[in-house]
Amino acid sequence: MPKITKDTSNAELRKIAEADVERIKKTVQKDPNGVLHYWNEEIGMFESKERDENGHTSVMGIDSSVKGFWHYCPKVTGHNSKGYELRCMVPHFVFIFQDGEKLTCRKCKHESTVKIVVPK
Repeated sequence: MPKITKDTSNAELRKIAEADVERIKKTVQKDPNGVLHYWNEEIGMFESKERDENGHTSVMGIDSSVKGFWHYCPKVTGHNSKGYELRCMVPHFVFIFQDGEKLTCRKCKHESTVKIVVPK
C-alpha cells in the first residue's frame, strides 16, 4: 500500500486510485446485509443484481487507499405537492482528488461540479 499524506498530489492520488480500482473490480463484494455486488463498468461502481420492490439495484463504493465520497446529482427535476424541490439524486462515487471537477450524471446527463466538504 502506498503511503498517502495530506501533501500527496492529485496526480499521485489518481494513479493510486486507478490501480486500486483495477485490482478490486475483479472481485465480488458483499454488503453487511449479505447482498452480492458485481463490478459494473458503465457506472464505475459495484452494483447488485437483485432489485428491490421499486425495481432499483443497490450500489457500493470502492474500497481504496484514497478517500472516496458520494456525490449525488443536484439537478432539480420538479416540485412535489408541498412545494419542495425534487432532485435527481443519483449517487456517484468520487475520490478526494475529483473535488472541483465536472461530473456528468449517468441518468439525467446533467453536468455538475463535485464539491467535497470534509470537516476539519
